[in-house]
Amino acid sequence: MILDKRWRNRNQFRLLVLVVLTIAYLPGSSQNFKKIEKRASQNYDEGNFVEARDQFLILFDAEWNKNVSASYLASCYLELDKPIKSYEVLSQITEPDPVNSYLMILTNYYLENFEEADRLLENFKDTAGFDIQSLSAKIAMAEKKYASNTGIMLQNFGSEINSEDLEYSAVMYNGHNQLLFTTRKEEGGSVTDVDGMAFEDIYFTELDSMNNWKKPIPFNVEAKEKRSHDATVQFFHSKNEMILYHDGQLYSSTLKDGVWSKDHNLDLHDETGSDTHCFITSDEKTIFFASDYLSDGEHLDLFVSHKEEDSEWSEPHPLNIFNTDLDEDSPFLANDSTFYFSSNGHNSMGGYDVFKSTYDRVKEEWGAPENMGYPVNTVAEDIYYTTDGKLAYLSSNRLGGYGSLDLYRVFLFNRVKVQGILVSLYRNFH
Repeated sequence: MILDKRWRNRNQFRLLVLVVLTIAYLPGSSQNFKKIEKRASQNYDEGNFVEARDQFLILFDAEWNKNVSASYLASCYLELDKPIKSYEVLSQITEPDPVNSYLMILTNYYLENFEEADRLLENFKDTAGFDIQSLSAKIAMAEKKYASNTGIMLQNFGSEINSEDLEYSAVMYNGHNQLLFTTRKEEGGSVTDVDGMAFEDIYFTELDSMNNWKKPIPFNVEAKEKRSHDATVQFFHSKNEMILYHDGQLYSSTLKDGVWSKDHNLDLHDETGSDTHCFITSDEKTIFFASDYLSDGEHLDLFVSHKEEDSEWSEPHPLNIFNTDLDEDSPFLANDSTFYFSSNGHNSMGGYDVFKSTYDRVKEEWGAPENMGYPVNTVAEDIYYTTDGKLAYLSSNRLGGYGSLDLYRVFLFNRVKVQGILVSLYRNFH
């Protein structure tokens, strides 16, 4: 799939559906629908699920190769984080084939209907080669983790910030009251990337006196171009410097005379590849970053580099205790030296899950990654976790949001202590 590597769904179950559909189905015979189907299949194979969805919807409504069109359309909706839409499509199929049956199991899983997914899985006759054992294990794990709620509270940022498009990677700008975030918001424009979605852009918002987020405004940086991906990463050095992402590379930007100017690329390695996210420690001597340069673009891994005497970064060292053959991204080191990152591997519940690890100073090594559990993690994508004190930010496309990725505040407590004097307001008017 040709997707921007800042945000790409790499769920192995969905990719398997893509392979089965590509191999199993051939275009139909009617000339007009055949052309639509050919374009739709090509868009699907290239990861442009927006265009593919619209084209397969035409075919589905016209009942053209209905089982086939339903499979593609439902899969597009799942890729675009619309499991309810997928359910609506698949519910109209009276005689589902194995692909549609599998997609219905997967859809119920993403809708958190675990009992129904289990029931469908028990009766599923697999003739297409799906990895039923892995999906069954995912469902069982999700049921267990959802039942052991940690008591942490999450709050959606609300409709002033979140939309049907993608909003993610919140970065604190001035304490907890001001922040930047990344969005792929259409805003009625026609400029889109190869995946059919708008390019990434950076927005600024802040809390008002009522603790509500104000309407976000564009955050202009010198490197911004009309057809480019520009995204938030990290502030450091007393908020006068920040790291941003621009079309596959991380670069430093400095605030000079009220303008954020592009300084230089971080140049973390000699090889080509995409560096998607990073975290620089407060002493600016260590950087953790995510990159696909050692996997030839196949998947993201985590690396660490140290500042040398000549102010250049040392040769990156892969953090193998965290890395898998799937994606690891969004590294973050908290003030208490807890390391957070998101991964599709490590037996995650859904797509990306948030994991944490603590450093053993005696052994001088990181501990095994620990899944943060529900409700931080869900069967959806949960990523870009950052924390400061008892408050954290998270990006997630979980149920109950406004569309795709939404921004959430995470309150790392479930009780509030209230102190004061109780005064009776009762008066005897008799």
